[in-house]
Amino acid sequence: MFAHDYNALNSRDELDIFELGIQGEVIELPAGVVQMAVGIQNRNVTESDFADKLDILGHDYNTSVGANLPTDTEFYSEVNAVYMEIEVPILETVDMQLAVRHEEFKDFGLDATTPKVALRWEVMPNLALRASWGESFLAPTPTQARPFLRSENCLESFSGTDDFTGLTMTGTTRCESGNPNLAPETSEIVNFGFTWQGAGALDGLELSADYQEIEYTDRIR
Repeated sequence: MFAHDYNALNSRDELDIFELGIQGEVIELPAGVVQMAVGIQNRNVTESDFADKLDILGHDYNTSVGANLPTDTEFYSEVNAVYMEIEVPILETVDMQLAVRHEEFKDFGLDATTPKVALRWEVMPNLALRASWGESFLAPTPTQARPFLRSENCLESFSGTDDFTGLTMTGTTRCESGNPNLAPETSEIVNFGFTWQGAGALDGLELSADYQEIEYTDRIR
């Protein structure tokens, strides 16, 4: 017999980050000073899943009969990255920002270079317009890209609909496993916005709004 308030740790995620960056002024132009930042980064991710003690004993009503007993698992991912950002004053009221980031996912054999371009125009002392375009890259997590096991995480399904066929899953067995061939997710991001600051009787009032559109490719779900 087990107490009703039985508690256990199901999972634990650990993230270690080392980052070194340098920033400062590069050169002075007629419209202002060019500023730049460069840096390196190392990220280590550890994702641990701990098997429920009741599942191991076969005391879970949702566990499929004949399914493999669960075990503790641990998955890793290491990422090395370099980046550079530069801000260039084109005119006294127009600034341009350029950024690029390169990342290498050692455990997945993936690498990506993502750029970003942004413009800011100070139309009036109290009104600024901005626009930007950039790309994004998202690699699968260590757990998502784990090896495929046919009978992993199998549960009896009492409700719901199959994601592929649209048929009801009542009374069936549903399994969830990793996909070592999972492709990275990429996206393209476009943004437009403004900021307005009040003056005189409206001093202290600020209005800001942005419109953003994101187009995903190979989205991880």
